[in-house]
Amino acid sequence: IGTTLTGVALSSDLTSNASRVRSLEISVTTNASDITALETDMTSKASRVTSLETNVTTKETGIAALATTILMAG
Repeated sequence: IGTTLTGVALSSDLTSNASRVRSLEISVTTNASDITALETDMTSKASRVTSLETNVTTKETGIAALATTILMAG
């Protein structure tokens, strides 16, 4: 009597599980940081795309004006 235990976690299992949970927590934190960096990068790229779109529109206007000038001179 009293020589068998059931349903009792081993201390080594608890320590191992705690270590794995901590590793997962660190991974989640790292991933969150990486996602924030990607969001910042995407915002920056979106701003540059908007700037390029504005530049293209300006160039299109300049080209159209130049083409009109050439046609009128010809």
